[in-house]
Amino acid sequence: MPQFRDNAGRTWTVELNVATIKRVRSLLGLDLLGEAPTLLRLAADPVLLVDTLFVVCQPEANERYVTDENFGRAMAGDALGAAAEALTQALSDFYQSPRDRARARRIAELTGAMIEETHEVLDARLAAIPGA
Repeated sequence: MPQFRDNAGRTWTVELNVATIKRVRSLLGLDLLGEAPTLLRLAADPVLLVDTLFVVCQPEANERYVTDENFGRAMAGDALGAAAEALTQALSDFYQSPRDRARARRIAELTGAMIEETHEVLDARLAAIPGA
C-alpha cells in the first residue's frame, strides 16, 4: 500500500477499500472513483486534498490521537506532493481488473499532464509580465 510522510515525520498508509471509499463519500461528498475531474479537483484544491487524505487515513489517525487540525498542520510542500502521489497510486491500485487498473493509471497520467500544461501556461504568462 502506498505511504507518505508528513512534515511531523509521521508515516501514513493510504489504504483504499470499499469502506474507505464510502467514508469519503459520506463525510466529504466526494466520489474518489470518479474520473479525471475528481483528480483535478484534488490537485487544484489542497485543502480538499488534505481533508480527503485525513478521512482516508482516519482509522490510523484515531489510533495515534491525531486530529484533523494536527494532520493539516503537518501537510504542506513536499509532504503534500508525496501524499497526493500516494493517493493517486492507491486509486489506481483499487480496481480488481488489470484493465480497470490500467485505465485508472492512464487517467492519472493524463490528469498530471493537464496540470503540467496549466503550470507551463501560467509560467509563460508570468514571464511576460514586466518585472515579474
